[in-house]
Amino acid sequence: MLVGWSGIIAILMVVYVLRDELQEIPRRMAAEFGLISGAQDGAGQLYPVDSNGHAVIEVMIADKTIPMLLDTGASAVMLGRDDAARLGIAPDAEDYRHRVKTASGVEYMAKVRLPKIQIGNMLLQDIETLISPKSGISLLGMTALSKLDVRLEGDYVQLSPKY
Repeated sequence: MLVGWSGIIAILMVVYVLRDELQEIPRRMAAEFGLISGAQDGAGQLYPVDSNGHAVIEVMIADKTIPMLLDTGASAVMLGRDDAARLGIAPDAEDYRHRVKTASGVEYMAKVRLPKIQIGNMLLQDIETLISPKSGISLLGMTALSKLDVRLEGDYVQLSPKY
């Protein structure tokens, strides 16, 4: 009987010590298993970070879902040619005149303003966006991220509205 009570007391002590971490379990599991794209709570949206340190965020633009790589090193939101085409954005050749330094060198891109983009329950308006002449994953860069609080929490990134 004494062993049983000792076990119960030990379990209660562990639960008490880990109470903050245990509160995170439901939303972390929801994000991990994709039950919700960007598990949500009062603090914002929570997205898993892969083993390479990348987070892919599903962004709504003009009622279309565009997967975007979260990139705090990108000065602007950047749409690849294919994603831009899905949104009906087709710059002319002469529009690709903005010189941009990228991780792979210098490129010339077109510049547009998106009236709004939605990330989870957060609506961002008037977002300067670059259009790449190349295909590839689109980037969620600082022209959008500067309007949000971005925090890395272990294997997750949390996006919250700035107040």
